Formats: sequence, C-alpha cells, structure tokens
Amino acid sequence: MLNTEDILKLNVLIKTSIAIRIDTYKLLVIGLNTQFREQIIDLSKTSNSDIYIKEVKKLLINQVMGTMNGKYLSYLKHWSKIGQVTSSNLSLLLKLGEVEAVIAVSNEIKFDKNLLKLTWWCATNTANQAEIGRLLLTKDFIINTYIGKNIAKYLLELLPFIHNIEQLIDTTNLILQKDLINKKEKAKLWKQGQKKQHF
Repeated sequence: MLNTEDILKLNVLIKTSIAIRIDTYKLLVIGLNTQFREQIIDLSKTSNSDIYIKEVKKLLINQVMGTMNGKYLSYLKHWSKIGQVTSSNLSLLLKLGEVEAVIAVSNEIKFDKNLLKLTWWCATNTANQAEIGRLLLTKDFIINTYIGKNIAKYLLELLPFIHNIEQLIDTTNLILQKDLINKKEKAKLWKQGQKKQHF
C-alpha cells in the first residue's frame, strides 16, 4: 500500500510532467516539466522496495492510461515487440515510469525532436539505456541530431563493457554511422579493435 503523502505527490507529478522515470535503486520518481526541468519525489522508505515500486508503477499506469490493475503493461510488452503501439499514445507512454513503455516508443517510426529528447531522457540511468540507445540509432532522422551524437558517445564509452559479441558488433556498426563520432573517437575505437578481434 502506498503512503498517502506519496500518492498526493505522485498525482501532482503526473499533472505537471511531460515525462516520468523511476530510479528503483534510490527510490526516486523524477518528472520532467514543460520547461524541461526535473521534479523529484523521494519515496517513503519501505522494507520491500520492489513491491512499493510496483505499486507506484500501477498508480502511474492507472492515472495516465485509465487502465485498472496495471494490466496495460502485459499488452505493452507484446505490442512494443511487434510495433503496434499507436502514435496517439506515445507521449502518454513516457509518463508511465516503465522501461517497456520507453522501448515501445523507441520502436516507433514517427519521431520528432521533442519526442526524441523525452525518450532519451526517460532512458537515462536505467538498466535498458544501451538497448534503447541502439534502437534509436537505427533511425536515419536521429543520426543527424545532437542527441544522436550523445547516444553514440554513451555507447562508445560502454563498448569495453559489452561482452555479448552480437551486441558488440551491432553497437559498433551503429556508432560508426555518418559523423556520429569524431576522428579522435574513431581512432580510439580502432585502437580498442586491435585488442578485441570482434571489433
């Protein structure tokens, strides 16, 4: 059961935010307002943080999507994989604080700069940030943006820690598109490639 004060704060955050993400480790809910400023809720400490976070997500889904019991997520997981998320829901999905929702949006073809900015903000500091970054860099529009370059830099720094060979090859191919990384960074990548044959 959610703390009454947390419920009140979360409802205000939903009304005043255009995107929401959850830091499950620090028990924070972070909202981004229309001025692109972050608003942070420090959730009540609890003996079982996993259950508490699930309740927070359920509240967000019910308030944003109007779906009872958080059942929307099971559909979302399936839809995101087959690319059937409707464009009209995209902005709402980024208010759920749920990584599956961000992945669903990342799979969407119709992107604009504002949606890109919100999607990458939602992905930041989550366990799926690299996966979402790779999805975003498959879109031609994003490759030519400032955020596209930021995503490439993030993935470049992450490369030495990727052990899955397929992910390593995919990530390398994605960041080498056009001018996402500069000559110095390409030289660094080439140097790394002398040590790892998969590069």
